[in-house]
Amino acid sequence: MSLEAPRILLLSDVNMANAAAWLKKKVKSCVVQEVPFNQIHVLLIDEEHAIWKNRYDILIWWCRKEAVASFTTEELKKHVERISNKADVSIWIGFGGGTDNPVDQFHLSLRKRVYELNDMLAEHCMEQPTQRLYVPEEYLIGNNWEEKISADLWYHTKTLWHKSVYERLAELTQNFIKELTGGAVKLIVCDLDDTLWGGIVGDDGWQNLHLGGHDALGEAFADIQMQLLEWKRRGVMLAIVSKNEEETALEAIRRHPEMRLKEDDFVGWKINWNDKAENIETLARELNIGLQHIMFLDDNPAERIRVKQALPEVMVPELPSNKLAVPFYLKTCLYVPIINRISKEDKERAVLYHQEQARRQAAVLHSSKEDWIRSLEMKVMIVPLNEENLMRASQLLNKTNQMNLRTRRMSEQELWRWAKAEGNLLYTVSVEDRFGSAGLTGLLGLRIEKNGLILEDFVLSCRVMGRQVEACMITFALKLAAHLNLKYVIAEFIPTAKNNPCKELFSSLCNNNQDFVFSWEVTNLKNYPPGITVVEEMN
Repeated sequence: MSLEAPRILLLSDVNMANAAAWLKKKVKSCVVQEVPFNQIHVLLIDEEHAIWKNRYDILIWWCRKEAVASFTTEELKKHVERISNKADVSIWIGFGGGTDNPVDQFHLSLRKRVYELNDMLAEHCMEQPTQRLYVPEEYLIGNNWEEKISADLWYHTKTLWHKSVYERLAELTQNFIKELTGGAVKLIVCDLDDTLWGGIVGDDGWQNLHLGGHDALGEAFADIQMQLLEWKRRGVMLAIVSKNEEETALEAIRRHPEMRLKEDDFVGWKINWNDKAENIETLARELNIGLQHIMFLDDNPAERIRVKQALPEVMVPELPSNKLAVPFYLKTCLYVPIINRISKEDKERAVLYHQEQARRQAAVLHSSKEDWIRSLEMKVMIVPLNEENLMRASQLLNKTNQMNLRTRRMSEQELWRWAKAEGNLLYTVSVEDRFGSAGLTGLLGLRIEKNGLILEDFVLSCRVMGRQVEACMITFALKLAAHLNLKYVIAEFIPTAKNNPCKELFSSLCNNNQDFVFSWEVTNLKNYPPGITVVEEMN
């Protein structure tokens, strides 16, 4: 799979030239294969058609119900399953509403049919939810569909929707790829006044804020907070950057009866009178999160412009000036994660960062790094990849940039196939200590070649970098080589713009390196670092 220059198959029964143009504009270096107008039925029944001879990186399906009316739901399901195998990643746009007519017996049956087809597509996507995405048509079109459809375009060119709809499809695809390749939002940084609640808490007092109740504005801000909680449920962390007195703002969060977000929903905050861009940078360093993984929400256009200019990597949506429109805007925001499957680590991400803060506070109590690591009472578990940890392993491989030897990107299926291929070995690394579990945080991909092990993947989450877990992983690789009666371990570092920490680590752990190739002799095998318990399971 190549999502850096993807081959995209665009399946539809209408003219999708505008969609293809927007995809080429939004998705860097993509190649788009369209199908002729009104030929989807022929393509589905002709399994030998030339279009199926190729394999694609991304498949996008967007067909009208009329195009598949002759198929039963079960027949169409078989076609959907078959063509899914032609691409590693797929996006399935649901069928539009069943009827625009009064619901008599005939039209009620038609509406039921559309529901069945959409349920079938949704269930198909849930079978591989990190690789297939189901999108209701309404998500792309919005509620005012009559303004998005064009009779002139349809009768002149068989193009169904205005360009804004196809632009949104391209943006959805762009963000889906971004998420699959590790670029999704991990942290949402929020302003407070007129962003999470209505009013200025320093002037109005927390008792007089617009939040909840039977006030239209208050209801809108309550819905904004509920949307943020929904994103937190998906694994996105929340933080605050606000120009306020800290105690005044925190009192509002703690005491206002309509606050949906509580103090422990936030992994950190910078509530002061400093520049917001500087505060965001400080938070990013403290949480060890790249700026490209941060989204900033602020009602003030001047503050948004300042952050955009100072921190161009940070995502800054243009929130509607009408506060009542903000909840609807956020519901269809394309920046946040859209994959509908969440790992255990995703759900517990905020807890993990709170634990990390406790570890850092403990570090200042010790005179040396070695003493601090011993005090953590760390336990490192290294076990073969299995079906239970496959999803998290794939996430880690595709989202880790800094401590990543070769920055390979693979889907779950590709990773599983690679791990099961003859001569390949893939191990996951989990870490816990007296503060709690950091979860699955590392990967070791190894290939047996002649008398040695080739290190294909060395991946470690930034959450546990610098705690000797890296040394444990290299030691395990050498022990595995000895177990297999091999003589050495070799790793070739492939540089990117972000993985220099990995090069520095390997340079510190290996004296034998040349031109980014590092090697260790099994005869130089050492014990695991002191103070760390390693539980290993070799094949």
